[in-house]
Amino acid sequence: EESPDLTLQHGLALMGADPDRAAVLLEKAARAFQARGSTVEAQGAWAALGFVHLTEGRMDEFRRQARQRLSIPRLVTDRGQRGVLLVALAGRSNLARRFSRSLRLSEEAARRPLPVVSRWLNTTNRIVIHALRGEYARAGALADEALRDGEISRFLLPFQSLRVLRALARAAGGLAADRQEALSEARDAVATLRELGLERTRMAATLALGQASAAAGDREGAVAAYSDAADLAVRAGNAPVEAAVRAALSSACWQLGHEARARAEALASCSGFERLLSEGGALLPWLFARALWVRARTGDAEEAWTLARRHERTIARLDAPMLAHTTEILLADVARLAGRTKDAERLACSAWRRSADAGLVQGDFELAGDV
Repeated sequence: EESPDLTLQHGLALMGADPDRAAVLLEKAARAFQARGSTVEAQGAWAALGFVHLTEGRMDEFRRQARQRLSIPRLVTDRGQRGVLLVALAGRSNLARRFSRSLRLSEEAARRPLPVVSRWLNTTNRIVIHALRGEYARAGALADEALRDGEISRFLLPFQSLRVLRALARAAGGLAADRQEALSEARDAVATLRELGLERTRMAATLALGQASAAAGDREGAVAAYSDAADLAVRAGNAPVEAAVRAALSSACWQLGHEARARAEALASCSGFERLLSEGGALLPWLFARALWVRARTGDAEEAWTLARRHERTIARLDAPMLAHTTEILLADVARLAGRTKDAERLACSAWRRSADAGLVQGDFELAGDV
């Protein structure tokens, strides 16, 4: 009989390759830890299982587990149990694009004793949100701190995924030399994930590598990474990731002057987002704006604006000022290209107003920092 420690390791590794099998192993590990009285380790295994349910969209399973595992007396008397709950709630808020609330919950959780798996999940959430908000230095510092955590570094999947996130933060916010070093680290981490057979994690990591490459000005590298991520998404049958990746890929192709491919990828992305938004299952919906913008730039402005207008509230409803600014500027350009001058002015003014309210603008239309 495999020890619960090995079962946990096995389950964590399979999160990136076979989430169904991972869920079985994580629950088995959690129950084995409980049976031997290892409460902290059991909490970590339950937290990982909850993360699988969240990221796979199994909200009924997530709620069922929460009801079974979290009782009022335990939440009152056990600080660690409260921390695990906060991590789960933070992840759920992130998926709902309530980034400020998610970050507040994660920061509160970080002040409590957490099992190692929960520390990884919580730190990952904080890094992602800080990066979305353009706070790359803070995101990188959190990744550095987590990578120095001796317990986290024992687990291959968490360690490699954190390396990619650190690289993305450094590529987006660092100097030229830092960006090249960051890209090298991201490529090495993605290669390790490939060798380990962690295809689902490599899919997300390769998307991040594409973003890091684009931030570092390596457009060819971005196209290659996005293409790889799109192929992985197709093989995994992950429509939300495929739609998001193809949006980013369309933009990268357009920047290289590959207009025909840019248009084809944008069309595929828009079709995916349309279907997913009707079902309530879209991931990174702000990337829809990039696909619409590419369609408008490649001669399909009227249809792009029709879609943009239909889904504007979902696309632009972002609790991250810098990201919201960029998204609304893209939509404003779609409206302009479609001849909708008043809508273009409305969206552009909204973008600048939100940036001003967040303190990202100095003077008349002079953006501060990374915007």
